[in-house]
Amino acid sequence: MCKLFIFMSYSCNFIFNNNDIDFSKQVKNLLHFLSLNEVKNYYFDGNLYSKKPIHFKNTPHDDSNKCKEYMLKIVEDFIKINNQSKKIYKNYERINSFEMLPELNEDNKENLFFIKEWNEVIINNLDDEERKKYDENIENYKKLFLQDDYINILSIEDKKMVEKLFEKEIIVETIIENKNRIVETKIDKITEERKVIEENVLYEAPDSFCFIATQNASFEAVGMLLSLSLYHPYALVYGLVDSKTKEEIENTTPKIKLNLKLFTRLDKYSNKDRQEMEKENIWTEFQMQKAEVIKFALVNSNDTLFLDSDIIFFNPINCINKTKELALSPHYMKKSESDIWGFFNGGLLWTKNMNVVYDWIEFTKKSRFYDQASLEDLANKYDYQELGREINFTPWRIIHLENDEERKQVIESINTNNKNINYNDKPLVCIHTHFHSAQFQEINNFIINKLGELRRYKDIMLIWRIINKKWVIKIPSQPRENIWNHANDSFRELAYLYKENNKDVDIQVVDNTNHCWLYPNILFYDRPNHEWFNEELGTTFKMLMGNGSMELEGKFLKDNGVNVSPWIFWPRNPRLLESIHSSYSYLTFNERTIESIFIGNFENNVQAQYRQNNEEWKEVLTEYHCTAGKQHKFNKEQYLLKLRSAKYGLCLRGFGSKCHREVELMAFGTVPIITPHVEINSYINPPQENIHYIRANNPEEYENKIENISEEKWNEMSKACVEWYEKNVHSKNSWKTTIDYLFYY
Repeated sequence: MCKLFIFMSYSCNFIFNNNDIDFSKQVKNLLHFLSLNEVKNYYFDGNLYSKKPIHFKNTPHDDSNKCKEYMLKIVEDFIKINNQSKKIYKNYERINSFEMLPELNEDNKENLFFIKEWNEVIINNLDDEERKKYDENIENYKKLFLQDDYINILSIEDKKMVEKLFEKEIIVETIIENKNRIVETKIDKITEERKVIEENVLYEAPDSFCFIATQNASFEAVGMLLSLSLYHPYALVYGLVDSKTKEEIENTTPKIKLNLKLFTRLDKYSNKDRQEMEKENIWTEFQMQKAEVIKFALVNSNDTLFLDSDIIFFNPINCINKTKELALSPHYMKKSESDIWGFFNGGLLWTKNMNVVYDWIEFTKKSRFYDQASLEDLANKYDYQELGREINFTPWRIIHLENDEERKQVIESINTNNKNINYNDKPLVCIHTHFHSAQFQEINNFIINKLGELRRYKDIMLIWRIINKKWVIKIPSQPRENIWNHANDSFRELAYLYKENNKDVDIQVVDNTNHCWLYPNILFYDRPNHEWFNEELGTTFKMLMGNGSMELEGKFLKDNGVNVSPWIFWPRNPRLLESIHSSYSYLTFNERTIESIFIGNFENNVQAQYRQNNEEWKEVLTEYHCTAGKQHKFNKEQYLLKLRSAKYGLCLRGFGSKCHREVELMAFGTVPIITPHVEINSYINPPQENIHYIRANNPEEYENKIENISEEKWNEMSKACVEWYEKNVHSKNSWKTTIDYLFYY
């Protein structure tokens, strides 16, 4: 009799080939392979492993390189410990995915141990002596993974993962009838975070996702993928698309944080709606592209979850029972409707079995309703999991019920308990809806309002991105009276450059606000200080503060319940600066004719407080120009070209604690001199002292500091300034910096 509490499969079916696998799994599996070395007849060839390409699923490029370096250092130590020399395997010089193999000799050279077949049976079948040796190796080699010199290479997140993996393991009892032996299986906490154990069944996230989309639904596909980026970042996702959709997805802002594999296969169906395809008798053919993309996914991953493009995630999906062959999502509507459309919804299904796909194609040929009713035939043939009501929630679940009382019960099931959006007592994982459908509008608005109760601004801004098919920046109409008048320069000019440089950004000039917004309720605060704080700030779910200090204005706002974060800043005239920046070449140290410069004026008492009566600065700077009133000594272009010609530029506080001058100087590689009261830290990516700027409390300190800055050091700082400007200020990148920060952090 087999008593099974939890059984963990350690299948390594693609650890050492060119497919991807999570870093946590790679680390765990590498330890197993090291520990099997010279146990029984297994041999781990470190030299061969070191030459293999290593890829990590769900890992950014920079972190992936760190992970690879970390693992290779461990293997280098392993080679030294075991005195491994480079082996020549006769006819096996080019061994592909055979790094874990028996010792080769004349008797077994044809019997290479193939990685793809490795699983827990290997360890279960070790005899007592072999198991003892294996366990000893585990304890010895585990230490390699925790060496400070190696583990410090990793990102903070990966370092924590490794520490948890080897120091804070959880022992879970697994009893398997295998020669009457008890096997203990170790599960690390990192694995538990994405796997839920209920009623003796291990529920997991899908190994991959897949979808199809053409241009008609590309805006919905972008929304689905962005939501997946939030709740399954760096997941492996396969898509069959047309050319226009591929282009739109690849140029979406923010960058979609998924391991996307897009294949242009659907141009035949591009720009055709359902009615047109039904008329041409290709609707079923198009729908069965779902089966084709599932095939793509299953060839390269263990299992996959198919998603319609009009699905949006609000929570991760970690509920797949992988002991089943198939997972299906019921419509949960009255029988008379299910009898027509099918019991299951064709927009979300999971499988690990390629035969399911081929059967789906065949069953659909005789289906009463396209690809959807044929899912019932799959359910009759295969052992399947029925997904809960919290997954794939569609408006049809309310519309197609027997009576108003049932509809009321469903609506009341959606709640915001425990600071999450839920269906009854479970987090609402994803909804399946068209936001442009008048028929669904009431239900869609209900969901949006529930998200609003939680102030889930990321989900809400994403929904409105789908509704508008773009990100929409709202700018107040001008002219206006009193303090609300604006010259439409600075950020408001920069916003128009965002639109010109990004196909998914639009501008709306509106009369009903005094502030700039990212639709619907992200406040882009572009005023100099607190004097423009008004009642509108109470309606924002997120505020980005361009000017001001997070320690002063930011603290005040947070104390009053405003969710505020630092932002970027901008030149006074972004378009002119970018034109000069692109038209004039960068000046080297020796090409700059001005050692140091300040150009400014004061138009009010606040500016005068910081800029008037600065004779001591005038004495130490090469050029010092400070005028009173609105009359300026230089025109806009002359001013910028002057800054470009200087090595250093003095920054004195103006009306706000940030000044356009800081970023204007950095655009040209002119190193800023930051004085007291100038805010330089309240940025998404703050400039760093002695890398991007010099801090000087007075002229004497300034002179002492620049005296010790060599030409080489100045060159480094100057180029760092230009790089910082291009990433954080220039219109081609600062929008990406802004939307990436809003959406992912």
